[in-house]
Amino acid sequence: MHLWPRPEQLPAWYPGRTLGGPRHSYHRARIARLILLLGLVLSTSAIACVAHAQPRSGKRMQAVRSWGYQLQGRQDRELSAHKLAKSEFDLLVIDYSDGAAPWSRKDIEAIQKKPDGSRRIVLAYLSIGEAEDYRFYWKKKWKKRKPAFLARANEDWGGNFKVRYWMPEWQKLIFGTPSSTDSYLDRIIDAGFDGVYLDIIDAYEYFGPDGEEPERPTAAEDMCKFVARLAKHARVDRKKKGFLLVPQNGATILDELPERMAKAYLKTVDGIGAEDTFFFGESDHNNPLDPQTETIDALVRFRKAGLPVFAVDYLTKAKAAATFVRMAKKKGFIPYVGHRELDRLQKQPGTTK
Repeated sequence: MHLWPRPEQLPAWYPGRTLGGPRHSYHRARIARLILLLGLVLSTSAIACVAHAQPRSGKRMQAVRSWGYQLQGRQDRELSAHKLAKSEFDLLVIDYSDGAAPWSRKDIEAIQKKPDGSRRIVLAYLSIGEAEDYRFYWKKKWKKRKPAFLARANEDWGGNFKVRYWMPEWQKLIFGTPSSTDSYLDRIIDAGFDGVYLDIIDAYEYFGPDGEEPERPTAAEDMCKFVARLAKHARVDRKKKGFLLVPQNGATILDELPERMAKAYLKTVDGIGAEDTFFFGESDHNNPLDPQTETIDALVRFRKAGLPVFAVDYLTKAKAAATFVRMAKKKGFIPYVGHRELDRLQKQPGTTK
């Protein structure tokens, strides 16, 4: 298949057809071909993202007024289904396992039931932009002979590695194939989770044109396609029509996507999580008040699309926590004051439990 148009095939408004002599025409024609090829790549990405997009159900999240976030127990202790079930939060984000073994369907059903008997939404944390060497899919040989999708180690989080998330080999580990039942996502579905909380969505910034490893000009489009394919596997291939997808961070991806893709992304996800939105800095806890205007503006776009925004800032000081809750609610966000370790469900300002 020839992707390069011949000079006589170029439109009259291309410089290679209208300006200069033969030598200038040749160079301008080459530039024109590059422009056409780039347009073809971007347009193919947009079509793929839109084609794979699976509309969200929308209704289930509208009743959520509070949420909690815990991925591990204190001092490496196992998570307790009983303790999680006793919490009052309308929605919980927890890990796929209790710290020792994957949750059973019975465990998840218990956590989904609130103390008053009402139904709680339970999402499984799923990192799609980094590989974790403590997950079931990890192979020891990768440390010596890395697969092509495995990139640099995350120096701030031991055992985590950046991944070239657009590569089929990585995506197969995450959501498998239309007929698969043993991928990471399949295991989450089979355990009975209501959906997934997708972390490291902002990997597109790392690999994009202005990132630390700027090797992927279509990084944002690739992430959009990844999320759409993941949604398709859950909602179509596995027939879980109401399966929820909530990305964490990366709200400004909307600014990086063509309009059609941005709209498809908003129709696919069921909400968005955001860390360190109001109190921002380099510390694990109690960073200074520094509202991230660009991020907040992007999050407001999600709200205007009818999507809940789950904001989490990591604070231990009562006054700062109260300020965060007030500012988040003013924007229409659902706040959660947490510990960076995510090893406990913290009592929230203004609540008795």
